Amino acid sequence: MNWGRCGALVVALGMPGLVGLTVAPAHAAGTELHQVVAFIDPAATVTMGGRAYFSADDGIHGRELWTSDGTSGGTRLLEDAHPGSGSSVPTDLVVVGSQLYFTASDDIHGRELWTSDGTPSGTRMVKDIAGPHLDALSGEGAGLTALGGEVYFAADDGVHGRELWRSDGSEAGTVRVGGSNDTGSRLPPTAAMAAVGSTLYFAADPGGTGYELWAYDATDGSAGEVADLYPGTTPGEDGPVVNSSTPAGFVADGSTLYFVADDGTGPKLWKIVDGTPSRVTNPAVGSDPTIELVDGLLAVIDHVLYFAADDGETGTELWRSDGTPGGTRLVTDLEPDGPGALFGVSRSDTAVVDGTLYFAAADKGQLWSTDGTAAGTHRVADLSPSFLAASGSTLFLTGDDGTGAGLWVQGVAEPSTPPAVVPTTKPGCTAATTAAAGAAAQVTSATVKLKKAKKTRNPAKVKKARKRLAKAKKAAATAAAAQAAACA
Repeated sequence: MNWGRCGALVVALGMPGLVGLTVAPAHAAGTELHQVVAFIDPAATVTMGGRAYFSADDGIHGRELWTSDGTSGGTRLLEDAHPGSGSSVPTDLVVVGSQLYFTASDDIHGRELWTSDGTPSGTRMVKDIAGPHLDALSGEGAGLTALGGEVYFAADDGVHGRELWRSDGSEAGTVRVGGSNDTGSRLPPTAAMAAVGSTLYFAADPGGTGYELWAYDATDGSAGEVADLYPGTTPGEDGPVVNSSTPAGFVADGSTLYFVADDGTGPKLWKIVDGTPSRVTNPAVGSDPTIELVDGLLAVIDHVLYFAADDGETGTELWRSDGTPGGTRLVTDLEPDGPGALFGVSRSDTAVVDGTLYFAAADKGQLWSTDGTAAGTHRVADLSPSFLAASGSTLFLTGDDGTGAGLWVQGVAEPSTPPAVVPTTKPGCTAATTAAAGAAAQVTSATVKLKKAKKTRNPAKVKKARKRLAKAKKAAATAAAAQAAACA
């Protein structure tokens, strides 16, 4: 296809050789985990007001914003921001009060900040920060974070560089944050932020120190560097390179903030208490585990942090920490051989439902649960889940059981009464719809390949990828027109 109470932790993986693990208890009839609607690679799921909001491609409208109450009849397209077969690709979904914020790109503007109250008429772009066809918010991560009823994020207006911004949902109330700009700080391409009380923590580089830990105080508007966790420089081909600890993966637990940073020894677990950062170490394991993904800090349950890490012996597995050396340890080695059961897992693959943490790991072939002990680890279902989100006792996720991807739900049953009207499919409509879906999938694939090509910084590869995407979009538009004519 990119989360505390006491309870069980659920893990998704597809690893052979797991011995002595029992199956988790079943749910009430009709509310078991099941697919609601089929989509092309649905993603980016959050919940608001008992409904799930997510990005998905139905093969007709491109990748757009959808919403669901957990039933097929209650699942609908919320806004076709990029009309036709084009895709607005909603990302970075976050809920602030009763408003949903996300980034999207329509057919006129570049990637900008959008908001929704859950209705089509209440879904709109907040402000054109960068100007027509220019991206103000990076698709790689704008770090949308709630603080004091507003959303904070990283944006580039084309003049000041990538800075810290905030918005109250209005055009006039969407502005650059003064403290960040006054010091000339710059935010990394993939921004990460978290709020603790009235303080926002993030990584920034004012020039000369590298990306280090910063804080913004929403009460007085001041901003400044908290600590230079990786000072100095490292020799490079073109001279000294300023070191960066690049703090990321922030997870708040009350007044404590956990995060990942590299002080020169690799990405490790850190915490901030009363504004002071410190390493979370465990001398008993010989060396502190390395956190390979900055988004590998997964969830806090009853003041215990769960995270994916590699201690150099077990591969990337599930760890837990209460913030003390003695309370930091491996939970269980789910995959004794190989890179580890949690290799590649990220926070978006988890959700807490009634004290149970659902979790996707490794090749995402199964859904598992655990209470934080090896003996309490259970397999829940054979499924490839990701992008999990919870609303009360309901679990939403995107997954593929081998028959195709779609939106899945646990805890909601379909209505027993069938729809009153069953539409008749016109001859040729099914084939045309299938063709349009396939063409749209090629656009998605070409878009992903272009992003990868840009990361290589190879002009030839980027040019080739752009041509491939243009060709795919043209074919998708033709297929969409044929589908519309066949099904009209």
